[in-house]
Amino acid sequence: MDNYFILSSHFQNNKNTPKIDKSIIGGKAYGLFKYIENDTLPFIVIKSNLYKIWSEDKEKAQKILENISIAIKEHFETLNINNYIVRSSAKFETSKERGNYLSSDGNITNNELLSTIVQIWEQNQSICDEFIENSFALIIQEYVKPILTGHLSNERRVSRNTNDWIIEYYDQEGLNYESERIKYNPQKDYLVSNFKCKTILELKKILISLPYYFQNIKKIIDLRCHIEWVWDGNKLWLVQYDVDETIESGTEPGSEWSITNIVTPKEYLQCLRKLSSIKERKWSKTKCIQTFIDLDLPFGEIYILDNPDILEALYNNNIPQELKTDLEWLLEYPIVIRTDVNSTEEYSRVLLPRTDAIFKIEESLKYLEDKVNYFVNEGVKFDGFCFLIHRFILSKSCALAFAKPNIPKTRIDSTWGIVDGLYYHPHDSFEISTKDGKVKKLIRCKNEYLDVKSDGTWFSKKAGNKYDWKESLTKTQLQEIADYTTKIANRLNMPITVMYFVDIDKYTGYKNILPWFYTTEEITENREKFSDSIFSNDYILIEKKLDLTILNENDRNFRKKQTIKLRPNAEIIREKKIVEDIADFALKYNIPIELDGSILAHPYYILRKKGVRVKCTNYFDPKYGSKNFYKLVRDKISVNIESKGEKTNTVKVEPEKLLIYLKEKAIEEALEFYWEKTNDDAVIEELADLFEIIRSSSKVLGSNIIEIEDIANKKAESKGAFESGILLLDTTEYSLINTIERVDNTLFNNEPINGNLPTEYKRSIKKSQRINIENSILNIPYICSNPQSIRLPLSLSEHRIIEVTYNATNISIKFLRDKRKEDPNQLFIDFPQ
Repeated sequence: MDNYFILSSHFQNNKNTPKIDKSIIGGKAYGLFKYIENDTLPFIVIKSNLYKIWSEDKEKAQKILENISIAIKEHFETLNINNYIVRSSAKFETSKERGNYLSSDGNITNNELLSTIVQIWEQNQSICDEFIENSFALIIQEYVKPILTGHLSNERRVSRNTNDWIIEYYDQEGLNYESERIKYNPQKDYLVSNFKCKTILELKKILISLPYYFQNIKKIIDLRCHIEWVWDGNKLWLVQYDVDETIESGTEPGSEWSITNIVTPKEYLQCLRKLSSIKERKWSKTKCIQTFIDLDLPFGEIYILDNPDILEALYNNNIPQELKTDLEWLLEYPIVIRTDVNSTEEYSRVLLPRTDAIFKIEESLKYLEDKVNYFVNEGVKFDGFCFLIHRFILSKSCALAFAKPNIPKTRIDSTWGIVDGLYYHPHDSFEISTKDGKVKKLIRCKNEYLDVKSDGTWFSKKAGNKYDWKESLTKTQLQEIADYTTKIANRLNMPITVMYFVDIDKYTGYKNILPWFYTTEEITENREKFSDSIFSNDYILIEKKLDLTILNENDRNFRKKQTIKLRPNAEIIREKKIVEDIADFALKYNIPIELDGSILAHPYYILRKKGVRVKCTNYFDPKYGSKNFYKLVRDKISVNIESKGEKTNTVKVEPEKLLIYLKEKAIEEALEFYWEKTNDDAVIEELADLFEIIRSSSKVLGSNIIEIEDIANKKAESKGAFESGILLLDTTEYSLINTIERVDNTLFNNEPINGNLPTEYKRSIKKSQRINIENSILNIPYICSNPQSIRLPLSLSEHRIIEVTYNATNISIKFLRDKRKEDPNQLFIDFPQ
């Protein structure tokens, strides 16, 4: 019987070191034996050879199982263990398949053990059969009632650097309790004497110390892994250790495409119409191209087949020879055929049928015939749909960009390969300011993307470690895409999402960045907040057509599932009906759908339009710091700011306090007038601001601008204005007799009082006009001698000087060392600047 199971070292009668072979005991059991045998609960592994027997001869396997189950129970009884958890351990079980294999719930009794083993074999048979030479073992382990469970991982898919780890905590209901990221510091001396801990705080300290424990104590160096743990309130138990799969370097996106045909020009087409040569824009998707042309942006030429007579002929299986001739010329380089419908609803035009790359005339004609029948069967008339044909566009990366009119920000999501990969694959997210070029970004691990084979078919491609964490767009590409998208949004005066090909193959003849299509639907924000859980296995995976059978099953309690993970492969990635069916299923059971794809892509739009709860993996929510002002502004300033996409926080000043703020504003505007030196128009603008302060202040005081102007005119009449440019340099007191003579000779002789003033003078700065220290008081005048920013150093002590800088908005004071007066032979103790 020992040929069918292996004991862990916890059992006293286990004297032999077992042979560790992943093909015999599976991945999970291999990790237990190799890495954490002394840190986990007692376990016994039923080897994969018994499952193989069961899959071929169930009666024979049942007899063997009955015998070994008795032996297994006896082994556990030596440790006083009679409650178990039974877990799967397959040979092929990477992070992608990890959640697919089913295990038992905990607390299995001796009486339930045999039936539980058979049940798990039955539940996992279909997924085991998907992999050639797969094997399937089982782990029977002591069960402890968990208070918290969780994961610790630095797998490449979640951490760019091996020293970056993520810890997840789950409560007894399996709900995400908390997530945190930690950075392993090899210089820090973490000590892990044992895993005993009675509080969550103690538990966290041990979990944080585990990277040090594995790398410095167990000497597992530079290894990426995924660890699962259980805490029973007294001790931390490690129950799974999976080594991250090896990541190859990967090849360049589009590298399998090898066609370098040079296309010959052709001016005349018989059945197809060249988009750039026609004026009417009946089809919505062609209107996009016309917008690009109007804005002088790059555009891709499209050839339109929309003649109702030709479409009807195709429906009747009559293919015009002229159409064949046009297509043969186009097929000098592979083509793509898209479709459009004459509909006012955005929703009906998304995820319409389209081809992969087509190489042969037979393929193109068959597709045209099939889709004519499709649209007619859907009730669309011959003048209500069209085919849009263009040469295949190969690009290394792709993007979807969103902008709103007159708002200086653009959201861009991008990944490698074909743009449809943004529907469901991991991607990068950026938000770039078109005002100053600053970028907020979230770079994700793009471990897979949608690429094209040499025969034109799509496939999910492993990115490899050369591309998975590499940014899929350069700063220059981001700026160009943001510029294009903003121009389109401003021209249309509505929010838009634009699809882009980026870094295009030179043989296509297109520019490096090509806008292709845009939609005008608003992005529906998903305000529901989800946990940041990455490792939860409590989900339904939809990846291929076979997975869709789950939508018709009625014998499972779907309400226990937390999410539906939508990861369709290239075969079904564009099938709109599948997305709609899954959405209906999610609504029926109130299950959120988890998406790795972009919120700018069609599937997200369809799901949100139907009212589905959507959980976006690693959600991008860029944060911006607040700018503090705390000053009086014009009445419409906050409205204008918010129209440009910023949030404002304002309060309304009580009338009796408004005058105080107006006085402060008067100083601010006067200083701006003082410092303005660019041109006369700018100076006039500052005068207008001062005028508005005067006008508003007069209203607060119960007056008006006319009364203020009357008072100003009276002052000008009695004291003069400021137009003559008279500078009062100084005054000197005279004796009484001299004063009388001066009054008689100057003020009342009708001569201009400025007639004897010099036109040039050397300005002497009095002490009251200089920065100075007197009686330990630093005196700084309100204004400096010249209308510009200046620096005036002033000795403060033997080794200190003050540097005062006048600016347009403030006066800054900086304390500096006067190195010229320092004695190099003396110790100098500095204080922070």
